Amino acid sequence: MIEAAALEALALCILMALAAYRIFRLLAVDDFPPIVWARDRVDDWIAERFGDEWADGLTCGWCLGAWCSFAVVGLTDAFTSVPLVGLQLGAVSTIVGILGSKVD
Repeated sequence: MIEAAALEALALCILMALAAYRIFRLLAVDDFPPIVWARDRVDDWIAERFGDEWADGLTCGWCLGAWCSFAVVGLTDAFTSVPLVGLQLGAVSTIVGILGSKVD
């Protein structure tokens, strides 16, 4: 029998992954005009200073997805205790990276 704490940790991991993926998608893919405007400005700024390879990280599911995952897990842990926070961060980041690499 699976313990309730294990199911809670799994549910929390799934919820954090979905939240981080939604944030990633909003920042990297969605066509919401204010986001597109800001993304273009940040992309140009990074490309000018560091090169196009670094600017590509703004739409990379593995790159931006990891930062979104870090933010979501960190904020969640600030308000509630995230069990095995390091492992949860790795799991959430992996899920977001896989989903993010499949976007159009």
